[in-house]
Amino acid sequence: MGTDAGPRLLVVGASSGIGRATARAAWDAGWRVAVAARRAEPLAEVVQDRPAGSALALVGDAAADGVAASFAAQADEVWGGLDAVLYCAAVTHLAPLEAMSSADWSRLFASNTVGAAHVAAATLPLLHRSGGRFAALSSDSVDAPLEGLLAYSVTKAALNHLLATLGVEFPGVPVTRIVIGPTTTDLAAAWDPALMGAYFERWIATGWFDEVTPQPVEVPAAAIVRRWLEAPATDLAPVLDLSVLSRPGAATESARE
Repeated sequence: MGTDAGPRLLVVGASSGIGRATARAAWDAGWRVAVAARRAEPLAEVVQDRPAGSALALVGDAAADGVAASFAAQADEVWGGLDAVLYCAAVTHLAPLEAMSSADWSRLFASNTVGAAHVAAATLPLLHRSGGRFAALSSDSVDAPLEGLLAYSVTKAALNHLLATLGVEFPGVPVTRIVIGPTTTDLAAAWDPALMGAYFERWIATGWFDEVTPQPVEVPAAAIVRRWLEAPATDLAPVLDLSVLSRPGAATESARE
């Protein structure tokens, strides 16, 4: 497929983790991919060596006013629109509830919920025009919250409700919540090591990690491309549960990828 052809995908939160892996898998599948994130240097690494016309790097914080609109405007100007949008941006904060400050809550809501709302508002009109689709990554911790990560679960629950209600203002665009299970990403890189060790002991004691196999980011990324991005529109559902990849039966599902 030529670099000036092919369907058009925007991945927000593409500088690392599942977002970056999904962008790479989409490129391999013949998509043109616009990658967006707050940090310019990692984005430059993501798009390096990509053929001209197949990649677009967009730098900015989607939770800030006007940034998501600029992402949509640039994609519309360069490629004439979008066919799919995937919101992957997320942050976590490990702390007991009583230690969460207003600033901590604001930071998590901004990345995990508000940014997704801004991206949806900016891109759903383009997707309606092209007959495209919208999705965001959620977490299985919404239904099985972990001690110390309640704020993460709460902000992801808010994201879930946002996705479930977008059709009120944007009917006709398929919206999917993609549920992710334990995955080897860098989301925990900023956690306090001592606190993390103490919480891991508690989580293990509760059995939360029984029969859990955290997956490398390439596994959910491949499933996202196959089961959402390239699925027929008639097969799209409001929820795509990929948390099974990290739980019993994961080896069988991974082999199909």
